[in-house]
Amino acid sequence: MSKPAAPLRRRGRLVQVIVALAATGLFVLAYQWGSQYRSRDEAPPAIDGALIDPPAPLPDARLRPASSEPDEPVSLRDSGGTAWLLFAIPGPHPQRLSQALERLVLVYNGMADRAALRDALRLALITAREPDARARAVGRMANLMLLRGDEAAVATLRTDLGLGAAGNTAEGPLLLLADADGRLRAVFSELQSPSSIATDLKALLEHAGLGGTRRHDR
Repeated sequence: MSKPAAPLRRRGRLVQVIVALAATGLFVLAYQWGSQYRSRDEAPPAIDGALIDPPAPLPDARLRPASSEPDEPVSLRDSGGTAWLLFAIPGPHPQRLSQALERLVLVYNGMADRAALRDALRLALITAREPDARARAVGRMANLMLLRGDEAAVATLRTDLGLGAAGNTAEGPLLLLADADGRLRAVFSELQSPSSIATDLKALLEHAGLGGTRRHDR
């Protein structure tokens, strides 16, 4: 009559193991969920650029992708899709367009060591000029959108963002960062180096929980 006790004990241990595994799984899920929301509730990281806190909604400007067929207008607020958007609105002089393009690409390349975070970022160059073949080629390589509007619309957008209608200084154009909700989050001076901007972007995107990592996970 005592022989069935061994299978019962084994079954009891199996139940204990299953319960322990389930509890561990729930703990891991709870930790990940809590870490995600703790990260979002933490104060934004200190950056060399100018942080916009609280974030400000972008103007609802209607722009046309230079490569779109058919040429359908898009809203600046929605142009980044689910990604964050780093963009420049250079002045009307062709040299400003080249400076903005080069600056955006240098920042993009500066994030190569954090590919997952870089993939959570889109670049955009907004101009009243028709982009040339070089600009289009660079845009394809650097995940960069070329958005255009007429001169009055672009001048109004610059004014609404506090940039003024004139061109930027010789050091390079100012860059702006918006989140996936179409809100302005940071501004990077024309005096800030591309490598410093890349470092700021990695900190901000990581703080937002993008790219599958958070600072305290490393």
